[in-house]
Amino acid sequence: MYPTLTSVLAGLFMALCVWTAHEHAPRIEADLEQRLGAIIAPAPTLAPTVDGRDVTLTGRVLSQTESVAMRDAIDCLVRTIGQLEGVRSVHTDISMAPSAAPLAAARTDAGGNSAAGDRPGKS
Repeated sequence: MYPTLTSVLAGLFMALCVWTAHEHAPRIEADLEQRLGAIIAPAPTLAPTVDGRDVTLTGRVLSQTESVAMRDAIDCLVRTIGQLEGVRSVHTDISMAPSAAPLAAARTDAGGNSAAGDRPGKS
């Protein structure tokens, strides 16, 4: 009799855990996203993604120089987010934006005048 009762109680406990996680997970994520918005506002190039209690910061830096300059700020931000109540882990996915090839243009008008450059102009 006791093994059956134990199995039933274990099954009820597991069902309660699954139901609780399903019911509360969206509220936990919404609460974390709201609190993260205030913390990340000064860093508009970063976007937080919340999955349960795990936070991932994604973003792009324009150059290696900017990457080095931001490293300390991002590390500080990760530590701050990690100390928030309800956060289990913080990951970063910061990449360097691809560099664009230089724009080269040349134009000759009807009068034979030509112009060349490496920047876009008004047309």
